[in-house]
Amino acid sequence: MTSFKPFKKKTSDDGDEVVICLDGHRAWFVERPEDREAHAQPIGAFIDEEAARRWADRHFEGGDWQDA
Repeated sequence: MTSFKPFKKKTSDDGDEVVICLDGHRAWFVERPEDREAHAQPIGAFIDEEAARRWADRHFEGGDWQDA
């Protein structure tokens, strides 16, 4: 089973918590913890953190990224 290490997080303008995480294979993912069920996988696999961040910023506007 793959584990996802939280890397950066933000709260978007509409109040959603968004987390960028890294898996054991160096792929980047975006997740919204409040929407996850135990069996769900994060959205992704982005090639790098910048790509994951750009995607998340387009879909979840606003907020400042912080270390997770």
